Formats: sequence, C-alpha cells, structure tokens
Amino acid sequence: TYTDIVLYGQSNGAKVVINVIKRHEPNPRIKLILSEAPPPSGNPLPFDIQTTTYLFFGEKDNWGGMSEEDLMWTRKAPFFHQPSIKEWVAQQSEKGRPVKATLYPNSGHSFHWGKLTPLARNMAGIGTITGNLGASNEDRIQYEKDVKRIVSEMIKLD
Repeated sequence: TYTDIVLYGQSNGAKVVINVIKRHEPNPRIKLILSEAPPPSGNPLPFDIQTTTYLFFGEKDNWGGMSEEDLMWTRKAPFFHQPSIKEWVAQQSEKGRPVKATLYPNSGHSFHWGKLTPLARNMAGIGTITGNLGASNEDRIQYEKDVKRIVSEMIKLD
C-alpha cells in the first residue's frame, strides 16, 4: 500500500484536492495537500481540515474576475454563501489547523503558463474580461523551490 501521499491540484483541480479530503480524513497516509490557485466558486471547502495544506496564489491572479482588483484569493463567489479563500485560510489558522497560504507578488493564474501576461477573453453574456496568466521567472523559480522544500520537510524521499 502507498504511504506518504501528496495531493496536488491547480485551478479547479486545486479545489478538488482540498475537497477530496472530506471523504478521506482522517487518513494518515495522506500527508500533504498542495493547492495552486483554487477558485472561490463550487463546492465549499471543508469546515475543519486536519491534513497539512498549502495554498499558493499570484497576487495578481484575477482570472475569471470582472476587473483587475477582482482577485481569485479574495473573491467571494456570487450565489455561494461561503468565505473567500483568504477568509477560509484565516478561519483554519484561528482553529489551529495546518493550513498556510503563500502569495507571489509578480504572478497571476497558472504559474507555469509562461511570463505574467494579461489575456483578454470574450465571455458570452459578459463581454471582454482580462485575466492575468503566468508568473515572473523569479516567482516561478521561488514557487518551485517552496514546493520542493515543503514536500521534503513532510515526506522522506528515498
């Protein structure tokens, strides 16, 4: 059987890897959740999470937002009565849960997309919206270093 399992997801997959733990917690084999830019919409995040969880966001991640200031990590999804991701991280921290978030100053959504680039998209019924994709080279390198450090601290690699 597998031990020392790490769950990783990006964007919608980032929300999935946090939520899947609701069905499998406590599970001592799942050691770590790495979540890059989970969206605020969709199924609510767990009320009380026990598994060590790291979230990573670009400070300029406004993907799917209606303006430059409509940031993924602070956005409240319309019609969903749940906290923003930033509020959820604070709630978990207040409960003493092992949840941490890291912001990268020169990054948008999807750190490995390429250099930080505003991308305009024509959205049906909404009009044109611009979202920031990618990251500065420095942020991407730091993100990769952070992930490697976190995993090596949590998991004994052979």
